[in-house]
Amino acid sequence: MLRFRPDDWLEGLLRPFVMLDPLAGVYFEDPAPDLRFAALIVLLSIAVVVALRARRWPAGLKVEPARLLLGILAVLYVWTFTIGNGRYFNAALLLVGPLLVLAWRLLPGSAAFRWMVLAGLVFSQVYMVQRLWEPNRWGMVHWQDGPGLPIEASSLREQPAVLLTITAVSYSLLVPRFHPQSRWANIAGQHEVEPGMSEYPRLRALLQSGLPMYVVVPGMAEYLDAAGQPIGRMREQIGQVLAPHALALAGQACSVLRSGLSARAPNRKGESANVEGFWVCPVRHAEDARSVHEAGMLALRRFDDVFERVEQRCPRFFPPGGGRGRLVGGVAVRQYTAADTTLYIDETGEVRYKYFRAMNATTLGNLDAVRGGAFEIECHKIPGRYRLPWQRD
Repeated sequence: MLRFRPDDWLEGLLRPFVMLDPLAGVYFEDPAPDLRFAALIVLLSIAVVVALRARRWPAGLKVEPARLLLGILAVLYVWTFTIGNGRYFNAALLLVGPLLVLAWRLLPGSAAFRWMVLAGLVFSQVYMVQRLWEPNRWGMVHWQDGPGLPIEASSLREQPAVLLTITAVSYSLLVPRFHPQSRWANIAGQHEVEPGMSEYPRLRALLQSGLPMYVVVPGMAEYLDAAGQPIGRMREQIGQVLAPHALALAGQACSVLRSGLSARAPNRKGESANVEGFWVCPVRHAEDARSVHEAGMLALRRFDDVFERVEQRCPRFFPPGGGRGRLVGGVAVRQYTAADTTLYIDETGEVRYKYFRAMNATTLGNLDAVRGGAFEIECHKIPGRYRLPWQRD
């Protein structure tokens, strides 16, 4: 993914100082300001300048720690330009603290001065984290009544069935709470299971097993109607995921299984909404649903040249051949998962794009303009990408 990688050399070289920025998405999804790498570079620079002026190796710096310091700094930039994702940098994130103490010990001046510097660093780091940290921001869940997520009793849990999930998070901790002979599959998640994938034949066999079939979806209060059922928009979204597999929601009502899930998820207004539990909705085989889906995909192909024109102009954020197309309520959509971008063509023929961190979509022009190449796109720094403080409006 491109979300954590810098857009130019300057931003990459400044990554140790960019990590101080409290904005989310610099090297981690949540705001996570980290001053340690910037402090390490500053303290080492001071020690080197003092050593050069004295024309001697810094006292107290052995060869092995010096090699480790240089190695960490080298790896910092390799990581920055290749991945930039903090989860793949854990070893360095753990080591930088002790190395920072080592660099601190090389500071010139009195002991009182050095202790004042260290206290200032610790206070600054704690203050920044305290200002931004919120408990359970990632929806951490704790349970105490045995393996799996706690969920209310139901006859659905006592019979073998095929249970399908359609979210990026598969909620696999539900599996021990259902019948041991039940079978589970995540048919969407981060990547939809499609023909040609190794999982596809096994999925087809699973769907033809003859067991009762259900889709399991986490439910939030704002998506429930007065009868406790998913609202129409939610049912439509579920149907869009089921349709490529010749499946559709059956006519029966969904069961709502309450759980002890204490997670909170953002609603469309950016606020938090309690997860009430899970909908377990009956699913039926429906070749007509797949036919409608395939007809929609065929209709979508008339926009291939429009999407390709944007891909040619900006392959970094719209990699050719890397998008997945679909029709959503009359809007043609091509999503580029690896780049976190999406192209849209609405019913009026307006072509727009959006990076996942951007607040709004950006208009490129109408169909004729884009087909003719008469559009502009700031491919170096599309809206929503990280900008250095002096680059912001």
